[in-house]
Amino acid sequence: MAGVSTVLVAELAEARTRPRRDRLASQVEEALVQVHERWPEEWIARPVTRPGPGGVCGVLRRPLHAFDVCVALNEAVWPRRFQAAVVTGSLSRAVGTLARGRRDGLPCAFDLAHLDRRGQDLLEAMARLHGAVLRSWKPSRFRAVTAMRRAATQREAAAALGVTQQSISEALRAAQFAEMASAEAALRGFLASPSPVHLGSGS
Repeated sequence: MAGVSTVLVAELAEARTRPRRDRLASQVEEALVQVHERWPEEWIARPVTRPGPGGVCGVLRRPLHAFDVCVALNEAVWPRRFQAAVVTGSLSRAVGTLARGRRDGLPCAFDLAHLDRRGQDLLEAMARLHGAVLRSWKPSRFRAVTAMRRAATQREAAAALGVTQQSISEALRAAQFAEMASAEAALRGFLASPSPVHLGSGS
């Protein structure tokens, strides 16, 4: 995988202590199918499992949807969670960045050529806040968000779950879905920048 555009690796945070590993492996495989089907044109090498508890890796043509993939993986295995790394370079570099992220408790660690360290620190801080919200969800909030991801309107999401539109609206508000979607869009904008982003040293 050396020399490719964007490498993404991830590992389930609690996989080493979870029972029923066969069921866990099935969930991970299903999550990989989902992210490949959702962004089929973005992959140079489709996401696959790798050695290690709940480990996955894949190669993207560009970093644009890298965080979206991380979000989709986490929602696919919720309430379990992945920790991920997104890098420009090789698989070994990605694995090293993932190790740093695990030490620092980051949902997603970055090492991208087009961002300076301050820019990547900002991405990681936003990812940390996003992850904290996701971990605060209750099952009703999770169901509302996943239904809304698939629907065009709250009415459609409510119909899919067999609940009222008011129930969906309240659950999405409690899940801070609008704030999460805004953070995802901001992260996507940073990741999409075609030229180096330097935030400077500040005052």
